[in-house]
Amino acid sequence: DIKVKKEDLDKAKPEKRGDFEAGGSQEDLIAEDEPQDEEGQYSVNKQALTYPCDQCEYATIYSGNLKVHRQSVHQGVKYPCDQCNYIGTQKGHLVKHKKSIHEGLRYFCDQCDYVTKNSQGLKNHKRVKHDGVRYPC
Repeated sequence: DIKVKKEDLDKAKPEKRGDFEAGGSQEDLIAEDEPQDEEGQYSVNKQALTYPCDQCEYATIYSGNLKVHRQSVHQGVKYPCDQCNYIGTQKGHLVKHKKSIHEGLRYFCDQCDYVTKNSQGLKNHKRVKHDGVRYPC
């Protein structure tokens, strides 16, 4: 089993999923005894997902994610920065790198003085510091 968010299951195309029964619901993919975890994710049988990688254990409900995975992991596609020695494994990683490192993009917390170079850092900060979410060690 792997962990996925319910909204990702809702976006998946049920008719393309191998083990998904026609006429069923997205919840059919979620183990009945598996409650939602603190991050809003459910345990889902990997075999029920639409797009498993045929070369490793990776699986996704989005065909685009599988394409990016194959290129970066199995085909060795790299995206080098033209301003430093950074090499990204995905085009989006290079774009984020350039914006935060070379263009000085910063994300500011609207509730305190916290500043970070990436949006995920700000999201995590707000969850932990302002929303009271705690992550197990």
